[in-house]
Amino acid sequence: VILSGISYDDIIIRLEVGQVVEALYPSKITLQCTGIKFNLSGNSVACSYGSNTITGWCNIPGAICIWNLYNNKSFDINKPDYILDHSISLMCLSYHPIRPSIISSGSFNGELIVWDLTNTEQSPYAISPMTEYSHKEPISDINWIYDNNINDYLLISIGSDGKILLWRLDNKLLYPIKGFLLSQGKISRRQYPLAHGGRCMSISIGLSESTNSNSRSKWIVIGQDGGAIVRIQASRLLEGSLLTKDSFKSLPNIEDIYQPIKRSSDIFTHESHVGSVNSLHCSPFNRNLFLSGGSDGSIKLFHMLEKSPLYTWEPAPPLGTTGATSTFAPVTCVQFSPIKPTVFACSSSDGFIYIYDLSQSLIGPVVTLESIYPNESNDIKTNKNSNRIKRVGITSISFNHKHRDVISGCDLLGFIHVWKLNFSLY
Repeated sequence: VILSGISYDDIIIRLEVGQVVEALYPSKITLQCTGIKFNLSGNSVACSYGSNTITGWCNIPGAICIWNLYNNKSFDINKPDYILDHSISLMCLSYHPIRPSIISSGSFNGELIVWDLTNTEQSPYAISPMTEYSHKEPISDINWIYDNNINDYLLISIGSDGKILLWRLDNKLLYPIKGFLLSQGKISRRQYPLAHGGRCMSISIGLSESTNSNSRSKWIVIGQDGGAIVRIQASRLLEGSLLTKDSFKSLPNIEDIYQPIKRSSDIFTHESHVGSVNSLHCSPFNRNLFLSGGSDGSIKLFHMLEKSPLYTWEPAPPLGTTGATSTFAPVTCVQFSPIKPTVFACSSSDGFIYIYDLSQSLIGPVVTLESIYPNESNDIKTNKNSNRIKRVGITSISFNHKHRDVISGCDLLGFIHVWKLNFSLY
């Protein structure tokens, strides 16, 4: 029984035998989808849940739900195969590259959580502590990168606090083994505190990743809240000695233990977005190409060695689309196809997914998908100009790298959408 406004201590001390109290049902909270990924086999889709509208300390729970889409006997849209819940909203997720049972996520309060799906209790395998040297603000994005020096994959995280941290599973995430700062020092961080927050990242794996070799140059690109795009070589993050538990005993200053990710001599910069960079994705076929999508409603295709984009698009719904506005909506996610080098997709905050095929057109998308809901739903706010058509913003998308004809997306109402693609797109 949940009693409104009464703590556990109150129940023991103040209630008397025979006293009548009003028991209330726990309130239901509608969570938003914050990220979506397919696992290594491509059979299961995982979605992280939380809220993107929190402005203070987070008291909204989060979870990761996993469905096996290709198990016809047990598949139920209302019953995930796994529910990995957490007391704080989850902002992103990532599967381990070679261990399909390992999944990680970052929370709004700065915690990094790793689950092992082989654990029948579904409790976290490891949770990072909240200290001065870990993330103290929402973790915006996480990824895995192979380190030849230790012959293992590292977990890399970026947060709104401007920290870039590398973690090992061996130490149960007790402390980061490396750390960097997106700002150029205290003065830069004080003058522009919001501009240096990390928003998204992507890793260019190069041509030799299949052999776990780091001999070829690989890049890491990071998008910031202020619109800047930072490009660095992955080898620079991985070189040098690792931090140990003793490194933090003397409580050193952040600037002494974590160095700026860009040296003062690094003057190369890519063209910025007007507003935050919401998504980045490196091409799996060309290590020098990457896409960026921003709050200014534009998609940019960059070469790693060139400042200006090769192409820029501003996707918009086709003319005559019911209920669509003529203004550009923020781009929430961009992703290259893992099957066809000329195909990529992006999602927008007004409920559309645009699929481009550069072999067919360099001007605009060749396919437009929509997240449409029936007007009778009470969970969706009506739009007077929608003509019985309602769309909800898509927050993230994911191509299926095994089942070539599948793409999925998730939205602000917590729904997952799965589409089957035309043969020409794969």
